[in-house]
Amino acid sequence: TASIDSWGGPTTHSWINPWRSLLDANPGLHVAFHSDLSWDEPGPLVHLYSLVTRNEVRADGTTICEAPDWLAEEAITVEEALRLMTIEAAYALFMEEKIGSLKPGKFADLVVLSDSPLKVNPDSLLDLEVLLTMVGGRVEHCASGYQAMCP
Repeated sequence: TASIDSWGGPTTHSWINPWRSLLDANPGLHVAFHSDLSWDEPGPLVHLYSLVTRNEVRADGTTICEAPDWLAEEAITVEEALRLMTIEAAYALFMEEKIGSLKPGKFADLVVLSDSPLKVNPDSLLDLEVLLTMVGGRVEHCASGYQAMCP
């Protein structure tokens, strides 16, 4: 597999999303995750996996580029990553009163996964399946075999 070290190593790329350092040095700072990639590639579960392990998944969806130690040290917890991807992203858009968390009066944008990302081993995050997706309280996706839980 390709190596992130081949990109120039820690000196050249010490600025590559230093999530752990950023959060540790700035308690209380609103830090949002975003991606410049297309909205459907590679997908939020791949992003979650990469934030938590710092490993990267190639476009083929199967090849994993292992993070070198200097980059793996910037890994964050699943709880931190989910916050960056949800409420903090909403804050960055000035929409935290409408999206980013599940509360009465907010849009019901959510996914139901096959297991809790908070409970699985980080290496298993890529194995989670999206069973249901709701946007604005409406079901937009229901996995085959799970129609009973999809109104």
